[in-house]
Amino acid sequence: MKRISDRLRFGVSYCPYAKSGDVDMAVWDRDFRTMKELNFNAVRAFVAWDRIEREEGQCDFGKTDRLFELAKTYQMEVILNVGGVFSCYGGVYPPRWLIRDYHCQEMVENPRVVERSFGPFRTLCMDDPVYQGKAAAFTVRMIQRYADVPELFGWNVWNEAFIRAYCYCPITLAKFRDWLKAKYRDDLGRLNALWGTEFPVDYKTWDEIEPGLGTGFFSSGYVARLDWLAFNQAQVASWISGVNRLVREHDRRQRPTTSNVVLTAVVGNGHNHPDIWSQSRDLSITGISAYTTVGNAAQISSGWASVRGSSSDPGGGFWVLETEAGQVANPNVPPEVVDGPRRETMHWLSVLHGAKTILLWKFGGRVTDNQTEIFNLTAWDGSVTERARRNAQFARTFRDHEDLFLDTRYQARAAVLYSTRNALFAQVHSSHESWRQHNYGAWRVLRDLYIPGDFVSDVQVQVDEGRLSAYDLLILPATYSMDAGLAARLTDFVRNGGTLIADRCTAVTDENGRIFPQAPGHRLAAVFGGCINDFLLSAKEEPVLFAAPAATLTTYARYHAEIVPAADAAVLGTYANGKPAAISHRFGKGRVVWFGFDAFSDYDSHPAATLRTLLRPVLASAGIESDYEVGGTATDLELGALTGADGAKVHFLLNPTNQKQDFTLRIKSAQGRQLRDLLGDFVFDGGKTDGVGITLAPWQTRILS
Repeated sequence: MKRISDRLRFGVSYCPYAKSGDVDMAVWDRDFRTMKELNFNAVRAFVAWDRIEREEGQCDFGKTDRLFELAKTYQMEVILNVGGVFSCYGGVYPPRWLIRDYHCQEMVENPRVVERSFGPFRTLCMDDPVYQGKAAAFTVRMIQRYADVPELFGWNVWNEAFIRAYCYCPITLAKFRDWLKAKYRDDLGRLNALWGTEFPVDYKTWDEIEPGLGTGFFSSGYVARLDWLAFNQAQVASWISGVNRLVREHDRRQRPTTSNVVLTAVVGNGHNHPDIWSQSRDLSITGISAYTTVGNAAQISSGWASVRGSSSDPGGGFWVLETEAGQVANPNVPPEVVDGPRRETMHWLSVLHGAKTILLWKFGGRVTDNQTEIFNLTAWDGSVTERARRNAQFARTFRDHEDLFLDTRYQARAAVLYSTRNALFAQVHSSHESWRQHNYGAWRVLRDLYIPGDFVSDVQVQVDEGRLSAYDLLILPATYSMDAGLAARLTDFVRNGGTLIADRCTAVTDENGRIFPQAPGHRLAAVFGGCINDFLLSAKEEPVLFAAPAATLTTYARYHAEIVPAADAAVLGTYANGKPAAISHRFGKGRVVWFGFDAFSDYDSHPAATLRTLLRPVLASAGIESDYEVGGTATDLELGALTGADGAKVHFLLNPTNQKQDFTLRIKSAQGRQLRDLLGDFVFDGGKTDGVGITLAPWQTRILS
């Protein structure tokens, strides 16, 4: 099986950092020795331009050179962050001489106010050509200096790339207008028509155009705001692609490239909504900053699935470039989040989904200003803590089974569509929280059915004509806005035998926010076997009645829709008034199941067994059944497997809760075989046809092989 990772790596971030003061170099040798004793084999470090080239042309590479010397001595490998950090090229802060000697353009965060720079820290506009040129030259110099060092295993081309605040300076606005010219093919009349949705606009020249600051009566229309948000997403992706290109040009060994999006942004709505799909498109393998104190286990699991889905690694792997090492205060979670068994479970959850490298944030070694007395793996004096010992044990187990975890992958025949278009549309539509809940719920219902699932983006589907052919079933959560290209792909998917499950918010508008007289638009009504033409307010709890199997499912959403079914559609469920609430329709060789209510966002907040009961036969008819038969009352388990080229499976049984779980388990693929737990003495007897009794302590994991 082809893959990017040539070995499993577990380690930490260490000096030199890109912010705050580094610990004295006199103790670096001590710390590397400790890392080695903890079973670590990898270190991540930053190349901070403002620290290395404090005066133009005068570079001090001493710290980075010393890092590689110690890596060689202790047989550790290094990944370097050589691009940018957040929204700054070259590190967290630009060199002062860019401002003093070149007067580079500073960011304009509020175009309505004449801003005056003040204080030691200045944020430069990434579009300033002098800034870009100087930063690229420094980056090339660093790549060339370390490209032939044997201990280097990869390049992190940008750390947590996102736009902290949008820039409205003249340089960026000119670039935005050029982007618009390209998008609208130099047709100003078309832009005027599409931007004039809230009120007429009548630009006479491209130079007149200014981005909308929001949407509404006194701001701008949807399309103007969508274009500005899409442009800024493209901006961030271009930073990563630019540094990636420099690495490709100047590293003759062609080591892997990666970049880390923050998991809380993937599963949440922070950091100005960075897009993992566009950021990862040119990289060898997707990377992630995985702080698991935000979100529940199902949401974190959905984040891993998104990371895996965005990765270009042929083996379906990804790298965890940051995850909490310790001391993360959060009033909503207990201490074991970082200092106890839950941390180990989160590690194993990432391995199940494809993690081949895991790096902790951080070993220690930062001694001034921010984030110095927290996040450390070790104590401030470098001594080993209990949490360090726990991670050392995990590292040993992880690395001792390298052949097992390196050459296996997560495999799925069901997928959830992650619509990047609707992620933007939800921001404009002020419905991003609802959109996230739809995605969470769609993933969670697969997880709770113990069905492996992927995320696939609408951009991937349209660029790669055969992308959907890998799946037998696709769930569409909240694809409210849709263009004709995606609709055509979905039509072909069903026509060729795929099963599609959709909710109320499907193709209600086109890509420009124009509502269809009847939804779903783009001729999808013929595929879905019906249409809707209105949203109705729901009661606080609206019952939906199903006949086969007989069940009542409660919807809690604000709105619902009454479906007008075609003559050849089967009504699956009705509202209390008898109007159709869910239908099934055959189209070509495939099938569509369509809910007129928000089944998936409801499931995120109220994970009802009824929906699982209703969906299980739908999945079975698509040839998708769980490998696991679970009995008892256990809830919120995650069961899944990594599969080798020979079909052999490594089964993960995870309890990501603070409650003991008792259940019976039969693994169909293990029938007649005995499986041993890699993490203990437990033996699973696959010969028991009525299932094996399993007890998982809070946060416990078993790995059966």
